[in-house]
Amino acid sequence: MTARLWTAAFAAALLAACRAEPVQNDAQAQPAARLSPAGLDLAQLTVESGGRRHAFTVEVARTPTQQEHGLMERRALAPDAGMLFPFDPPAPARKAPARR
Repeated sequence: MTARLWTAAFAAALLAACRAEPVQNDAQAQPAARLSPAGLDLAQLTVESGGRRHAFTVEVARTPTQQEHGLMERRALAPDAGMLFPFDPPAPARKAPARR
């Protein structure tokens, strides 16, 4: 599977079966917001599929500027990491057009 197809399949799986919860700091009574090195909020995301659970720590790109920048300039991404792009109002996932 090519990298583009793998990325599209992964994104579709996240959108189809995900639940994001804020990361909590157990050391404090009031959980503090955790930020990524890029300054984005971090959230725990669990994908349940085929009777299995897959846990991820994702960055949340909330603003249009954050979404536009996305994962640019990233040289690596951990296997259990990713990025969410919330839209308001929510919309169903669409298949990306094929590139020629």
